[in-house]
Amino acid sequence: MDSGKSINSFAPPIAENRESMERTLKKARGNVNEGKIIHGMVDKNALIYYELLLKTVPVISYDITSTMFGLDVEDIGYYKKNEYEYIILSSGMLKDRTSEFFRKQNSRVASFYKSVYSEKGVTLIKTISPTTYNQGDTFFIYKL
Repeated sequence: MDSGKSINSFAPPIAENRESMERTLKKARGNVNEGKIIHGMVDKNALIYYELLLKTVPVISYDITSTMFGLDVEDIGYYKKNEYEYIILSSGMLKDRTSEFFRKQNSRVASFYKSVYSEKGVTLIKTISPTTYNQGDTFFIYKL
């Protein structure tokens, strides 16, 4: 999913399940313990946020893997092999990560985003467009 490092920014509001949150919390704890502040949002006090999230996991929730703002992606074959069910992308990331400028800087990432359109076995199943009440990017849900 085109989401950030600690929260689902740049992504639709899909609830993370317990396993997904526990992975995030474990990684955040490790970074704090090692003194690695990856970005300004994760420090010792921010761990409370993740711990509270674990106490409030909704019934309907999903195991989400962040693409770290669309920069940490694998080829489509990786996701199929590891039994991912869906890829959720935003129009903003698709546009940005396939631009000519970005392709020159990071062709591997650009190739992933372009391959979503053409890879066999990847089907667009849902488009979520902005509305008057829900503005922002358009989101695309692909089934693997």
